[in-house]
Parts: sequence; structure tokens; C-alpha cells
Amino acid sequence: MLTDDPHYVICAIKLGHSLRSHTTDTRFDMVVMELTTKPLSRAAWGCLREVGWQRCVVDRIVPLDEVATQSKEPRWLDQFTKLHLWGMTTYETLLYLDSDTLTMRSIDHLLNRKLGNKSIAVAAQTWRGGFEGFNMGVLVIHPDMQEYERLLDLQQDPSVQFQKHWAEQGFLNVVYKDKWDDLGFTNNALAWTSWQNHAYWMQQFPQINIIHYTGMKPWTCVPDLLIERLRAWSVDYTPVCLLWQDVPMQCNSTVPDIMSVVGNHVATTELHTS
Repeated sequence: MLTDDPHYVICAIKLGHSLRSHTTDTRFDMVVMELTTKPLSRAAWGCLREVGWQRCVVDRIVPLDEVATQSKEPRWLDQFTKLHLWGMTTYETLLYLDSDTLTMRSIDHLLNRKLGNKSIAVAAQTWRGGFEGFNMGVLVIHPDMQEYERLLDLQQDPSVQFQKHWAEQGFLNVVYKDKWDDLGFTNNALAWTSWQNHAYWMQQFPQINIIHYTGMKPWTCVPDLLIERLRAWSVDYTPVCLLWQDVPMQCNSTVPDIMSVVGNHVATTELHTS
């Protein structure tokens, strides 16, 4: 799902390239959800289509007012729109990836994953080793219209209590508290682990299928910021950023148009934690 931040358009282009490069044994569609209220530019769609993304325009799912007042990031207020995934019953299995993810190897096993008696497959989120529920950057579901309607109703029910500063992630952690199957770290390797527990990161790295750029985003991998704001040594994190930066854009004539827009935003980019 893309909104109006051109950095994430570039992320989606790189993600699409990594998907097509590594996952070759299973046929799959690549679909971008675009908000009706935040249409992407012609230049952006030129690049997205070139790498293989299809377009699905959806209406924004508006969070409750109290969610809006407690959200950590204004941009997260669009994230309840992810609930539309459950209504995409064209597909038997749906793998959702945040655009700030990058696949390192084939993800055939996720595209063909069965859930058994669970409702969703996700990976645990930890912060400095502490468990904080599951992360919504990578998920596998079997779309179902009845479940879709149930989630829409629950999302508008003020009696459903959850950590509202985590937006849809907090909400779904409550809804699926005991109903989630663990994808494991290698299928949603949170990049902040590379500096929080570098030894563990290096141990897991040969098996990592998907890197999720939580913490410092790969287009703002500035050593001084890493040390000052994250208390992270750039020697641990910079190589993870370079993995993303080295992936080609896989786009021709429209790249300069996107890059010129991105250039206007770099100076004001903030640290994000999800």
C-alpha cells in the first residue's frame, strides 16, 4: 500500500525487482493498493508497472478519533486501510509486504503457506530483545469476506481496547492475540536487530529471506544520526542499508522525475520505528 511519500515508491520498485529476481518457481501477482485520496503520479506508475506492479485503488479506512490522537506517526493513520486485504477474495492466499522490505531469497514458501487453525501468519516484533506482539510488515492470510466484514465492524467499535499508538498493528494484535502463526525472524528480519543484537543478526543473516527496514530507513542511512538518535554503530547498520541501496531501480525514463521529488524530502525525513 502506497500513499504520498515518494521514498516508499522507490522502495516498492526495489522490492518488486527483488521479488522477480529471487522468486521464480511460483506464479504470483504483484499488487499495489493506492488510496483514492492520495493518487500516485504518472511517473511513479510508469516505474511501478515497469517492474510488474498492478494497481488496485481503494478507499481509505478511517480510524477512530482516539486512534488519531494517540498515533506515533501521522502517516500510520492510513494503515487501517490494510484491512481491505481480507476482502481481496480473488486470491486464495495473500502475502502482504510493507514497501520498506526487501527479499533476499525466494519466498515461494510464503506464497504457498497454509494457516491450519490460525487466522494470520506474522512474525514477532521485539525491541532490544523484548517481545512487543507481532509486526504487520509481513503477513500471510487467506482472504475471506465474512472475516473482512467482522474486522471492519470491530475497527469501529470503541469497546475494543488496544495500543492505539501502534494503529492497525495494535488493533490486530488484540483481534488475533492467540490466533497467529509465527513466520519466524528470517521472514521478517527487523533491521534494527542488526545493531541491537549484531551477533544474532550475523548468525541469522545467511537464512534471512526478507529484511524489513525498521528504525533508520535505508535512504537516510547517515552514520551521525545512527549514533546520535539510535545509539547504533554505523559499522553494524550501514551494510544493511547498502543491501537496499545496491538494488537497481529497474526503471528507465521516469526515474529522474521520481528522484527530483525525493530530493525535496530528504532533508526533512524523520526516524521511523515501523
